Amino acid sequence: MRLDRLPKPALSFLCQGLVSGTGFMASLAVMQQGQRNDYAAFVLIINAYMLLTSLLNALLLQPMATLSSRMAEQVVRRMLGLGVGGGLALGLLGSVLLLGYQAGFHSDAASSLPGPTIALCFCLLLYRDVQRAGWLLDGDLANLLRLDGAYFVLASVGLALAVIIGRFGLEGVLLAISLPALIGLRHRVHTAAPSGAPPFAVANRGFWLEVWHCARWALPGVLVTWLFSNGYWFYLASTQGHKAVAMLAASRLAFTPVGLMIQGWSSYYRPLFARLENAGALGEKADIIRRQNAMAMVLVLVYASLLCLAGGVAPRYLPTYLRGTVWLQYVWAWAGYFAVQWLRTVRMTARLANAAGFRLVFRSGVVGCLVFYLLLLPSPWLLDSPLICPLGLIVAEAAIYFCLREKTHAFVAETL
Repeated sequence: MRLDRLPKPALSFLCQGLVSGTGFMASLAVMQQGQRNDYAAFVLIINAYMLLTSLLNALLLQPMATLSSRMAEQVVRRMLGLGVGGGLALGLLGSVLLLGYQAGFHSDAASSLPGPTIALCFCLLLYRDVQRAGWLLDGDLANLLRLDGAYFVLASVGLALAVIIGRFGLEGVLLAISLPALIGLRHRVHTAAPSGAPPFAVANRGFWLEVWHCARWALPGVLVTWLFSNGYWFYLASTQGHKAVAMLAASRLAFTPVGLMIQGWSSYYRPLFARLENAGALGEKADIIRRQNAMAMVLVLVYASLLCLAGGVAPRYLPTYLRGTVWLQYVWAWAGYFAVQWLRTVRMTARLANAAGFRLVFRSGVVGCLVFYLLLLPSPWLLDSPLICPLGLIVAEAAIYFCLREKTHAFVAETL
């Protein structure tokens, strides 16, 4: 079957699934090594990478997606080139800061961080993100799937070798998931020229002002989002210990497919919503939002039910500290979080179709972050359980969702 005959949302989900599935297998590979410090270090590295890719998205990739329908081909190519250079700079800076964290805090989790390997890993993964953004802008998901498929196969082989040999530990896993990104060097993005005369035929001062208009709110927004989406791991470790981190991380790991579906959804619909917004097709956009909200709820409910069934039928595959009713509690707590997060992502993606939405998204993220930490910080005295994290995240995501209902002068009233 020809790939271009498949529905584009399905192709987007599959592409994101291959990339995120590699991260899922890497987590299992590190856990298989049996070294708690290696797993803690891996969690630290992945959370740092999430911050770096969020910064790259905020500074270049998100504004580029928002303005894509108004950009000439040469401007798109220049933005992609800047993305590659910016990714390399962020990768090097991120590795230095992470090693500085190690030297400053002397934490057990960071004691085994391999500096040069981390720098290489960050740079290659960010390069991969820029390449993928280019294919997504073109809407050429068939070629993106081929690229992601090749990356997945090569990374899987590397992870298998790292586990079988067993001598490389964390460094072997990091190299296995980052070196295959070099395959992107063989694939040059063919940017499609927009129809008609684009407003931004050259990257002049007006264009960069428009980019900054998007980025100035996206940048603090992603910092706030990372703080309450990833930063709590460090607070949890300091207040409840490594066992709590392991319990929460293992249960959340089971929802990796849902997380990648959300990412795949956003990757496909972000430029689509921008095109609909630019064309004034607000009614079509609202219909898509309603359908996607219903689909999200059904998928999360079905997936959580399957996890509960699997935990009851085959409990031996679960860690001993997650069996029985504990498993059910964590499954439904995370299910609630991912359900609300998907709804919030749909609404946020719709808002980011317009440059005015970046400010609204930032303000909403600040509210969500404050709500979450107001619940989390007193948790050692109120609820001494890792469950406080997913429960607090549910409330925070709901707060963001309702804040995003606010209308600005740039938005026409929509039924969401």
